[in-house]
Amino acid sequence: MTRRFPDLEILAWTILAGGLLLSIFFILSGLAWEWIAAGSLNMGPPLTAVNLRGFLEAIIIRSGQGISPVILLNTGIAVLLLTPYTQVLASMFFFAFRDHNYRFTAITGFVAVVLTWVLFLR
Repeated sequence: MTRRFPDLEILAWTILAGGLLLSIFFILSGLAWEWIAAGSLNMGPPLTAVNLRGFLEAIIIRSGQGISPVILLNTGIAVLLLTPYTQVLASMFFFAFRDHNYRFTAITGFVAVVLTWVLFLR
């Protein structure tokens, strides 16, 4: 049995592992900073948002006031939420431009539209 998309598997693994490691880095950095600075993990008021777009806007607005442990923690959560979305977009472009498989491009494009609606517009 031949493997159909070995390059896509490498791309998927790289995006998912990279997103997870980056997210862990931000979350642990924020927790460590808070522990060192305050001696506890009481982070204060959370960011309130209805969807990921609002969450990202709140992170950007708060980071304009300076980087803090809460910003690092929330950035890690945002990276974790954006990782599968990035994977779907990368798969769609892989199918469209590398494999020229328009059926899979349409399927992943539909998934990307649904994810965009759920994460950013809803």
